[in-house]
Formats: sequence, structure tokens, C-alpha cells
Amino acid sequence: MDNHISAVMRASTPLELSKYYEYITSRVKEEYELASRVRAETGSPVPVVEVSLPSDMAERVEVLVGPRGVASLIRDLLEKCDEDILPFRLAETLLKRYDRINDDALSQVLKVSLAVMTPPCITAAPTEGITGVKIKKNNDGSNYLAVYFAGPIRSAGGTEIAGAVVLADYIRRLAGISKYQPTDQEVRRYIEELRVYRRKVGRFQYNVPDEIVEFVLRRLPIEITGVATDPIPVPAYKDLPRVETPYLRGGALRVLNDGVIGRAKKVLKIVKVSGLDGWEWLEEVAAKLSEAKSTGKNTGLDDVVGGRPVLSTPGRFGGFRIRYGRAPTTSMAALGIHPYTMRLMENFVVAGTQLRIDYPGKGGIAVPVSSIEPPVVIFRDGSVMRIDNEEKLAEAERSEYKILFNGDILISFGDCVENNVKLQPPGYCEEWWIQEALLEESRKGRLSDEDRRWLEKIRRDPYRIIPPVEVACRISHKLGVPIHPRFMPFWDRISGREIERLRRWLASAIPKARKGWGMLILDYDPEAKSILEKMLIEHLVLDHKIALDLHWVKSLNFLFRPFIRVDVSKSSVPELISSLSGTSFRPRMGSTVSARVGRPEKAGQRRMKPPVHVLFPVGMAGGPQRDIITAANTRSVVLELVRRVCLTCGEKTWMNRCKHCGKPTAMMAECPRCGAEYIEPEQEKCPRCGEELKRTWKQLVNLKELYENELMKAYEPPPRVLKGVRALTNKSKQPEELLKGILRANLGLYVYKDGTIRFDAVNAPLTH
Repeated sequence: MDNHISAVMRASTPLELSKYYEYITSRVKEEYELASRVRAETGSPVPVVEVSLPSDMAERVEVLVGPRGVASLIRDLLEKCDEDILPFRLAETLLKRYDRINDDALSQVLKVSLAVMTPPCITAAPTEGITGVKIKKNNDGSNYLAVYFAGPIRSAGGTEIAGAVVLADYIRRLAGISKYQPTDQEVRRYIEELRVYRRKVGRFQYNVPDEIVEFVLRRLPIEITGVATDPIPVPAYKDLPRVETPYLRGGALRVLNDGVIGRAKKVLKIVKVSGLDGWEWLEEVAAKLSEAKSTGKNTGLDDVVGGRPVLSTPGRFGGFRIRYGRAPTTSMAALGIHPYTMRLMENFVVAGTQLRIDYPGKGGIAVPVSSIEPPVVIFRDGSVMRIDNEEKLAEAERSEYKILFNGDILISFGDCVENNVKLQPPGYCEEWWIQEALLEESRKGRLSDEDRRWLEKIRRDPYRIIPPVEVACRISHKLGVPIHPRFMPFWDRISGREIERLRRWLASAIPKARKGWGMLILDYDPEAKSILEKMLIEHLVLDHKIALDLHWVKSLNFLFRPFIRVDVSKSSVPELISSLSGTSFRPRMGSTVSARVGRPEKAGQRRMKPPVHVLFPVGMAGGPQRDIITAANTRSVVLELVRRVCLTCGEKTWMNRCKHCGKPTAMMAECPRCGAEYIEPEQEKCPRCGEELKRTWKQLVNLKELYENELMKAYEPPPRVLKGVRALTNKSKQPEELLKGILRANLGLYVYKDGTIRFDAVNAPLTH
């Protein structure tokens, strides 16, 4: 509590950021102390705040996972090694402290190491996702390690489900335990179990062929098993001696299917950090998955849910173009989408929408970024428009249109590192162009003062400063670099024959063309029109004429030289660009990703159904709204509530404080058979006769008096309605204080079933 900002944080952050952290910390401490005083003074069932405030990750691990003293060990190791290797060094150090290696010791070491691997240690994976570790016997008599997984290991937690298996193998080797040797029946049991789970429970994030599952199971050095998570028996291989349950093991299945196999590349990354050998077969698994994907066995459309649109398919020209970088609105697992793309997709994608993608990971949330390439659409009359301002967007929304190009999807380079994937070639973009131009100018120094000034302007803001087309052509010609991306067609899928056809059309149409509205109006040619569409070149169709912006006319004239009499139909596009314009070819579209709308996200208060202000029972007296104010009009109501007793005066009540002497009360229980009474009993049954103890009783509660007294304490106007519950569902039947409900009702807040006020928010990681 005294030091919430570690010395490491203070040393590694700017002064302003340290002050910001200190401000937040001091305010949290104030609120925490206030809540503690209120708990102590108001007779709350628990007189202290249950949630502790650890000072750093190390203390959080010790509080949640243990063992005692591990926080100081983690801090010491952090000074000696990087965070990536910390879980493995911690496992090694902890294991040496045990005189005897048994199941409990191995389980503790694995959970602590996994908690450190997944900072800030707030997921349920280390504490509840792993139920235990056992040393079991292979058929040849050797020992092997089995890790038992449960439901809280979720597919969404990529690091924990991938890292848990690698950590377990590392610990296995430290303990000198042999590898797992699966039997044929155990392998078939897994395959059958995966099928049944998909059919009767739910889908996995990755559709893995049976042959890959078998390939992995026969090479895993540990057994991935677990407790039953669903009351559905496996139809075959359910009575195996080393598998304790005949029911589906959901946690284990997810670790195998979505962890080890589905995230093979991430597992490989962790393996390389740990220095483990014997996992080379994972590269083959990753290759087989990629092959299955590329051959159509796994298109990404197998588990599409109705009502969630598919925005682009794998490798589709015009899909979301990969662009690497970060904006102020993006960071890890956040994907930048142009806001005009969101609007054109009729707001199926908005800020915070979860997108399922095929690269670099499985998904992320959409956030608007206006400085990336915008979408291109085609209208019913054949006009093609780049939607780069509000006027064009409004025109598109008033008309019928088809999206030819979704625009860019901004992907953080860190996501590629995190997912251990190869970088896909991006399309040519402004930040790439300016670097090439600056490099060539530093080498050749051929630009005029005016052109150098333009380069300097663009260097300062390459996303918004666009040079005139004449300047772009001059820079490209003098330096031999590609033309500025703003004037470069999307020529990735164009052939030499098509460019030759376009050149001939330009050569014949330009001399006869007329100017108007900043455009050149050319004779209509259906084949040339199709090529312009294919290259996403903006143009209008007017009275059976094609109107091209003058900057496109100048750009195409510079790139394709239509008035030079030479046939380039048999040349490749890079060759003809180099020979005609003397500049280099760059792919404009580059790589695209598949994308579809994932699970809908929301931001709002989480409420019970129907909503409740206070967890206080009213029975049928509150009417259909369970209104405590209405129930108070009947004065007294019989309610089943907790048994409590005042240890000072002996008064039996349900309240936390005795209404006679004001002292705290204690919970009690009574044996219905022998009548024995117990204070704060830990056992469930009577020590005398073995009968189950009764901890609640039906009591006559004067709701009118109680409500009026609580209202006086609140110093608040009476709420219009105060919604309670019909009956309490918790075992002890301990109600909340009405005072809390009065305050919530006046503030428009509602309580959740665990007694907390909850607000669901979209987790949007921001760079700045």
C-alpha cells in the first residue's frame, strides 16, 4: 500500500508520466481507505475491503497464486534476466527449493511460472485454469507428467494456453521425468472427443484436421488432460485407465486444438525463448496448417455466424490492404480501419468492433484511422470514386455503390512479432515512398531547390502532404524512384497486353478530348474502361464519355508514355514501367487479409434481468417490480434471512449490527434435530447428531421502519422506485443494506448478482 509505483517504473518513465502514476495511486489509496472506513463503521458483513492493492506484478502473483515469499524472488530475478526468460528461471529456482518433487510441488511451480508469463496476472488461467499436475506411469513403467486443465483456460488467452504446455515440459525436464507415451486408444479418444465437442458444445477457433491432431499427440512430451467440463459422455474410448472421466474435457481440448496446434507459431516462439529442444515438429504443424488453409481446406468461412458480415476473403484483390504501423488510436491487437470504410459498410464496423482476421493473429478490434488509404467504390453508372472526403462520402451514401477496395488495415508490427509470423509484403505507400526519395536524393542530389522543399514538407507529414502531380513526376524522373503512391495505379494484377491497350486508347482519345471541371473528357472505350476499373483509377462516366482527373492523365502519360510508338504487350509490368518511364515498379496493392465481423462488443452497465437496485428480498409484497417502497406499505413481511446473534446482549437477528446495543453480530447455525446452536460454524453438519445445520430462518421484518431509518441515514430524497429481489439465492441468505440500494436508485445504478456494480467496456489499447 505504501509504494504502488516501483523504483523500476520511476526510473524508466518520463517525469510527467511518473507524476501521472503517482496521482492515480494517491487517489486510489484515498478511495481505498475511505471504503475501508465505511465498511468498518456501517456494519458490513465483511468489515474490510476484500480486494488487496499489490504494489507490483510480483506481489500480485504472491497474493493470487503463492507461495509466500515468491514476490521477492521474482523481483530479484527481474534484475538478472529479461521478462521473456523470467518464467523459466523462476520455475528452475522454485523447483530447487523443494526437497521432494511431488504433484503439489510441480503444480505450484507451474501455476506461479504461468502467472509470471501472463502479466499483469489478472486472468483466471493460472489460478483456476490449471486444476493440478500429476506424475503418472507410461506402459513401460517410466514416469511422465500430466497437466489437468479446466474451463477457465479459454481459447482467447493465447499466451497462457500456449505457454502452459511449454512451461510444463520445461519443468518436466528439470524434475527428470520421462516423456508422455500415448496409447493408440488415447489418441483416438482425443480425436473423438474433439468431434463430439464441436458437434454438441461449441466451436473452436481453429478447424484442425484429424491427421494433424494425431501427429501432434504422438509427439507431445506431456499429457494434456483435464476435468470434465460438460455432462456429455464420449461415445467411444471412454473407459481408458489413464483418463479419469468418460465426459468431455473442454479445457484440455481447447489447449490442444486452439493452443498447441492452432497457435503453433506462438508456441515455437516461446520454445525458442526457453531454449528447449525436441519441439521442432511444431514447424511442420505450422506448415501443415498453412497448407490446409491455402488449399481451401480451411477458408476461414467454416464457422461464420449469421448476421456477422464477411468483409474480405483471403488474398482477395480489393480486400483490406496490409499497412504496417501505429496511429494514436491503435496498439497491440487493434486494427486501424478508415472511418469512411466503416460508413460505407453501413456501420457494421465501428470503433470497438471485433474483427476476425487471418493475419497476423486471429483478430483484433477496429479503430478509426483517417491517415491510411481510403476505400474505392463504383456506382451504378460505372463511375469509380476514391472516397477521400466528406462530400464524396455523402454522394456515395445517396447512391447505389459497390466497394471495389476496402482501403487499408493498419497492423502493428508488434502483433507480427507477438504472433511469430513472417511479414507479408505491404502495398506501396507514402511512408515508403518518402524514404526511397530521401535516400536517392542523398546519393544523387539531382533535385531543384523547389523539389527539395517539397521533399522536406512531405518528410514532416507524409500522410497529409501530397505534392502536385508535376512535382511527383519530376522527382520520380530525376531520382529514378517510383511515382508518389497518390498517382500510382493499383497495377498488381494488370498484364502487359492490358497496359498496351490502355496506351493505345490514351493516344487516340487525348488529342480529341476536351477539358471541363478540372477533368479531361475522353471517348468511351469499354475495354479501356474495364482496365481503369481494374487499376482502381478514379473516373466518371458522363454521357457515354470517360472523364479523367487531369492529375491522372498526367500520371498515366508519364508512366505509360502512350505517344511513344512501341509495343509493350509482351512485356511484364515491371519491365515496361522501367523501359517507358525509367522508374521502378512497386506493388500498389501488396498483400490483403481476410476479415469478418466477430463477436459483437458493447459498453454499458451490466444488469441482472430484471434489473435490481439492492439484493434485499421482498417476496410477493413488492408486486411485479419487486418494489421495496411498495412492500414497505404493508409494514411487516415474512422473509427467509440469515441467522445472526449479538454476542453482547444475546439478541437474535438478521442484521449485521444489533438494533438494541449497536454491537456487531455474528452468524450462527442451529441443529433442527437436537437444537444445538453454534457461532460462526465451519462445519456443515452438527457435531453432536450429524444433522445438517440450518443457517437461515423465516423472520418478520418491519420493512416500513427499516426503509425509513435507512432513508434518514442516506440524507437523500426518497427514490421513485427501489427494486429488490423476490428471494435471496446465496447460501447464507445474507441481504445487502437498504442504504446501498437507496443510493444506487438515486444515481441510476444497478447491482449485479455478486453484489458489485459492473460496467462492461471494450478494451481498446491506445498507443498514446
